[in-house]
Amino acid sequence: MSGKRQHYLPQFLQRGFASATDRTRTWYYRRTAISKEVGIRDVGVEDYFYSDSSDTTLDTSITALESGEFASAIQQIRDGQPGSISALDMPKLLAHLEVRSRHLRAGFTESCEMLWDITVELLKQPELLAGLFQSRYRRDPAPIMREAENQLRARNLPTEYAEEIAQTAIASLTIPSSDFFAPFWSFVLPMAEKLFKPKLREAVKTAHQDALKKSISPAIRAEQYPPLAFQSIDVTSNDLILGDSAVIFCVGNGELKAFVDKDDEIQSIFLPLSPRRLVIGTNSNTESDIDRGLRQQIARCSHNFFIAAELSDANAAPAREVGRVALPLSSDELRKIVNEVIGDAVTC
Repeated sequence: MSGKRQHYLPQFLQRGFASATDRTRTWYYRRTAISKEVGIRDVGVEDYFYSDSSDTTLDTSITALESGEFASAIQQIRDGQPGSISALDMPKLLAHLEVRSRHLRAGFTESCEMLWDITVELLKQPELLAGLFQSRYRRDPAPIMREAENQLRARNLPTEYAEEIAQTAIASLTIPSSDFFAPFWSFVLPMAEKLFKPKLREAVKTAHQDALKKSISPAIRAEQYPPLAFQSIDVTSNDLILGDSAVIFCVGNGELKAFVDKDDEIQSIFLPLSPRRLVIGTNSNTESDIDRGLRQQIARCSHNFFIAAELSDANAAPAREVGRVALPLSSDELRKIVNEVIGDAVTC
């Protein structure tokens, strides 16, 4: 049943990584915190993540789908013999896990905030502001022409020189010193931070919820998976972990990521079910993928944490990698986007 506390990392997956000493608890690893044993009910949960206090329809739909279609099938795959999977619609499950995660929402929220911060830093550059103002008024000099006409009329001078004055003003628009806009930014930035950043988070949350309301297991994403063959295998090391994205993807260039873009060619998919049992979907040989440090890759693709069945130094090592490749876009890619957009504006 839905309520205030809503799990964005499903409990039916977390239970496969329950502590041996207490099946209601698991070991919780973060990059910047001491590992600890916590109740599964308190992991991967957030108040009103899929709803607000007045509308819990979305969370109710997610709960019904998972309890009615996914949870028991996953438990059977955990308990049964390894091999080909036919009793569960894996593409539907994977599409559901991919789009319902906090990992996805937080990644886009942080990307938007990084774009904001990068843009603000660039706009603080006086020469850039001068270029933006010049570009804006070259495209549409009418506001400056109107002001020139007003000033000429006020002085009983002919307005036929308004256009020439406007063009001269636009060409002369430069910033005299790096401190020119300091008073402006000291006033505007605190106000903008207070007004806009909270709205960014709310806008991403609303967009995520709206998308999920259309489908909590979108067919357009599931269509990427059917060419893959799904099977469960046992990992001899018996030390798998579960990241907060649940599922990770290996795409055509060998990159592992928690969310695929529409142009990505998926080579393989990994869904850990327990320290020993792993579901893989592949159209190629996956042994090399598993051998090259799957645990570290799960940690790197996790946004904030991963869980494990035990406390160990072997788990503490990948915890230091949490979040390394969690965002949809890297800071370098975001900076490139901002530079290109502002560059286009300046040169228009």
